Amino acid sequence: MLIDFWLATGATDQLISLVRRRWPKTKILVMSGDDNPAIVGKVRACGAHGFISKKHPPSSFSDAVTALLKGDLWFDSEDAERTDLPSSRNVNVSISELGLTPRQGQILGMLLKALPNRRIADALSVSEHTVKEHVSAILSKLEVRNRIELIAKLRGVVLTDGS
Repeated sequence: MLIDFWLATGATDQLISLVRRRWPKTKILVMSGDDNPAIVGKVRACGAHGFISKKHPPSSFSDAVTALLKGDLWFDSEDAERTDLPSSRNVNVSISELGLTPRQGQILGMLLKALPNRRIADALSVSEHTVKEHVSAILSKLEVRNRIELIAKLRGVVLTDGS
């Protein structure tokens, strides 16, 4: 069975659990276009047999399906060992996991609320130029070109301070 991680209802974990109970021999492969490595851990914790990114080439998809049919597991990331993830649609990710500084984390939170640079600068008592520099660094570190891509990439992510 192939399941997209971001189901409209956000009930991926419930669907995996249901399939495992009713059809225990069914192999479950979850896929997502989301780059968030914490998703892999959540998928594994839910009981899926594998995870593959939609960004991988078709040959990887074939390899994953072949591995599952042979009884093996297939997970893209070393983060698949994480089991401390929430069971809701949201995935908690710390600012440090994103490679951001605490100040960049503050600004990212405001960007995700669609605040303009001027309001962010006023709220943090810094210059608008400083905010622009931080925004550029955030976009670069998260490998996106603009705020729209940033918001799309972080859909379903709950930022934490990592403590």
